[in-house]
Amino acid sequence: MDFFHNSQAENLSLSDLNLTSFPDILDKEPFASKLCNLFLSNNRLTSFPKHIDQLQRLSQLTLSHNLLTSIPEQIDKLQCLVFLFLDHNYLTELPEQIGNLGNLRSLHLAHNLLTSLPNSITKLQSLTELTVSKNKLTRLPEEIKTLEKLTLLNLQNNRDLRSLPRDLHELPKSCCVYIKETGIPQDVGTKLQQSYYTKKYQGPKIFFSR
Repeated sequence: MDFFHNSQAENLSLSDLNLTSFPDILDKEPFASKLCNLFLSNNRLTSFPKHIDQLQRLSQLTLSHNLLTSIPEQIDKLQCLVFLFLDHNYLTELPEQIGNLGNLRSLHLAHNLLTSLPNSITKLQSLTELTVSKNKLTRLPEEIKTLEKLTLLNLQNNRDLRSLPRDLHELPKSCCVYIKETGIPQDVGTKLQQSYYTKKYQGPKIFFSR
């Protein structure tokens, strides 16, 4: 692992090791001030590493394919965070504090157990990718249209999602919205998809199928 031998290293990868816990080291140097990218995917972690909020420069955090059930409220201490990968876990909710990650651009939450997203997620003004496919979503925040930089909204395979925000069509024109295999009625999805082809339409591209 280069990080332990190179004082200039910024990456630490401990993926695919079947870890059930993480050593209590993140509040110590050189980790606290130098670590930018932390990769911990494909392990058996049930919680976030202790003191992860002490990583002053952390830009990417990958915890995909673990056994996580929650996200610590202190997540908003990671003000340099740009990429957050939490797909393939057992998350049931997100803390309101996630909306304070002002630099976050990519949030990947596919294959979890989320039933809703906090309203604070609409404060993520740098967000370009939001992937929440394969969850148990029943609703979305009404103000999701405020995500003005969003280019991808993936809602696929949320069978309990039966309605959409009224102003979904006000998302950016550059955004692609995937609403395949959800509980959205056929007539509603078809109308949304057809509206994309009208001359005056300036909203996102909608991909819908039952």
